[in-house]
Amino acid sequence: MSSEEDGIESVGEQVQERKPFRVIPVDRKACEELLELLGDQSVRVDKLNTVVCRDPILTLEFLRLANGAKNISGGKTVLSTKAAILALGLQNFRSAVETLREETPEFEGEAENFLKTLRLRSRKAAIASSIIARYVDQRLAFDCFCVGLFSYLGDILALAKHQEPVVGFMQEGLKRSQIRYKLSSMFRFDLETETIRFLKTCTVPAALINAHDRESSNLDLTQTAIKNVVLSAGEFVDAQEEGRLDRLGPGKPIPPKSFRRMLQLTDAQYESLFEELTAYLESGEFREVKAEEKEEELATSEEVLEEELEEEPLPEEQEETEVVVFDDDVEEEPLEEVRSDRVAPPPLRESQPRKSEKTLSTMIDMFEEVDNVTDLLSKLLDMLIEEGPFTRAALMVIDQNQKLAVAVVARGDVGSDMVDVKLTDPLSPLLHLQSRVVSYSKRKSESSPFGCPTFALAPIDAGHTLPVALYADCGDTFVLSFDARRLFRKVVDILNNILPQMTGAIPMERGPWMNQ
Repeated sequence: MSSEEDGIESVGEQVQERKPFRVIPVDRKACEELLELLGDQSVRVDKLNTVVCRDPILTLEFLRLANGAKNISGGKTVLSTKAAILALGLQNFRSAVETLREETPEFEGEAENFLKTLRLRSRKAAIASSIIARYVDQRLAFDCFCVGLFSYLGDILALAKHQEPVVGFMQEGLKRSQIRYKLSSMFRFDLETETIRFLKTCTVPAALINAHDRESSNLDLTQTAIKNVVLSAGEFVDAQEEGRLDRLGPGKPIPPKSFRRMLQLTDAQYESLFEELTAYLESGEFREVKAEEKEEELATSEEVLEEELEEEPLPEEQEETEVVVFDDDVEEEPLEEVRSDRVAPPPLRESQPRKSEKTLSTMIDMFEEVDNVTDLLSKLLDMLIEEGPFTRAALMVIDQNQKLAVAVVARGDVGSDMVDVKLTDPLSPLLHLQSRVVSYSKRKSESSPFGCPTFALAPIDAGHTLPVALYADCGDTFVLSFDARRLFRKVVDILNNILPQMTGAIPMERGPWMNQ
C-alpha cells in the first residue's frame, strides 16, 4: 500500500474518532437524503453539495473535517463545501454523515420550528451573498455563498444554549435587534462574539472567521471583499425579515457603519442589485448565473480531487528564441476554408417588459383620454385591480377632526371587510398623511382599512377640501411585490402632476360627505 493510501486511511480513522459538535442538531432529513444519494456509486458531487448547503451546521461539520484532513487537501484551506466533499472522499464522507445522523440531538416543538426558520434565513443570507458577489467580483460568488451560510450561526447557538427564553422571544415576534439586546443584557450573550468564538474552536479557514468579525483588520483584498459582501447581505436579510427593506433602496442614505458603503457600486449597479435582491427575498426569484461549466465530476474520482485541490502549473518558458526567416520568392497558395466545429451560441433573448410597465403604459393612455378627476380616479381604481397586481384599491379621506379615515371608494376583493379606520395611533401614516409602503409583514396592520399586513399608501393632490390618499394591497399575503410597489409609486407621481390641472371632484360612494 502506498504512503498516500496510508494517509487516506489515517484520515478516515481521524474522522471516525473526532466527535462533532453535539449542542446544535443537524438536519436529519438532509443526512438521510445524502445516504440515499450515496447508495449510487456514480453520484455526482454537485448533488451532494446541494443537499449539504441546506443546513449551515452540516456545512460547518464537513468544512471542519476537511480542513483537519491536511494530508488530503495538501495543506490548503478548504472554503467551499464541494471541495470539502472531494477532500474527504466518498468513504469518509459517508461515515461522517452516518455518525451525524445517529448522534445529533433533537429539538422539539417550537424550538424545532424556529431552528428551521433560522436555517431558512441562513440560506437566504447565503444566496443574497452570492448575488451581491456577482456585482463585486464574480469569482467570489461560491465562496461568499458558503461564508454567508453562517450569518445566523450566533442565533442558532443562542437557541441551543438558551432555548426556553429564545423561543419565548421569537414567539413574541421580537425583531432580531431586540432579541440581540435581551440576550446581551440577560445572559451576556453577544451573537457576533459567540459566532467568532465558536468558529475559532473549529478547524475552519481564517477567511470564514474574519468575514463575520466586524473588527477584523489587516485582511487581504479577497478576504476584505468577502467580508463586505457577507455583512451587506446580512443587512438586506434582516431588513426584509423586519419589513424595512425599502429603507435600503436606491437613493436612501446609507448609515456610516453599514458595510454596504464598502461595496463601491455605482448608483446604477446598486439599483440593479437592490431590484434583484428584492425579487429574491420577497418572491423567491433567483437568476442563477453560471460560468462555463466543466464536465461533472464523480465523487469517487481521484483525478478530479487533484484537479480541485492542486493549482494548475504555469507553462514552461522557452530557453531559446527561435528566428523564423520568410522567403519572399515563395508563391502564394490559395487559402483553404477552415470550418470550425464550434457551434455558435444562441442569440440573446430580448428582455421582456415588466407587467407593471405594460400596466403603466395603459394607464397613461387612459390619463390622456380623460379630462376630469372623477372619471380618472374611478377608472384608475378599476385598472389597478383588473390590469395591475393589486387585490384591493381605495381612496381614503381623512375627516377634519383627524379622528377617522374613510374609504369613500373601493374596488376589488372588498367584501364586508371595509371599515373606517380610527386614528388613535399618533404615529399612524393616515393621521399625518405620509407615504407608507409595508412590503413584508406577518401581522395585520391597524393602519389598513382592510387589516391587510402589507399595503401601499400615499397622499394625492386631488383638490378636495379634506386630505385624500390612494391605498392598494395584494390581499392577505405577507409580501407586497417589488413590481407592485414600483407601479404604485409611479402612479402616485403621475397623479400628483396631472390632478391639480384637472377639474371635477373625487368619486365618492360612501362616507359622511356624500351629499356635500
